[in-house]
Formats: sequence, C-alpha cells, structure tokens
Amino acid sequence: MGERTIDTSEPATDGSDATVDPLPSSLDSTTSKLVSLYLQIEGEATIDEIQRALRVKKIALYPSLRTLSSTGLVRRVGTTYLAREHAEGAE
Repeated sequence: MGERTIDTSEPATDGSDATVDPLPSSLDSTTSKLVSLYLQIEGEATIDEIQRALRVKKIALYPSLRTLSSTGLVRRVGTTYLAREHAEGAE
C-alpha cells in the first residue's frame, strides 16, 4: 500500500465521488476520528502506515485503534487494521 498524507485544508479535487461515513458521536478523541477517516479512505493499513501518513505517535494510536475496534469501526487482521466496510468477509 502506498503512503499518502491526508490534506484536509482543501476539498478533494481528484474528480472522485468518494464518500466517508459520518463519524459516530461516541468518538470523542480527535486521533480516533482521524484514524477512522483515514481507514475509511485507505481501506486498510498497518500501524506503521497509519503513523507515517497521519504523523501521530504510535503511543497515541494504540488506544484509538482499541476504541475503534471495540466499537466495530475497525477490525484487526494480523498486523493490518481494516475499516468496517473492508473488514466484512476478511478472515
């Protein structure tokens, strides 16, 4: 999976019709929200890929990924984290 950094300062101009699901109001952590959005866009990523793309320390990612997993927004398969819609059917 190639590395990308998300730039939220301007709307996407790539002509895609990509959409993301609304974030649950139960997510109160900015990091959890950012990780959830990133995984919705990318589909899947390892913690190293998430850390590089979002420039967030791993120590902040672990609790966020744990929260996202417990709410069913993210599923861990081996060392990869998958967004809910990509996790369905993954073993």
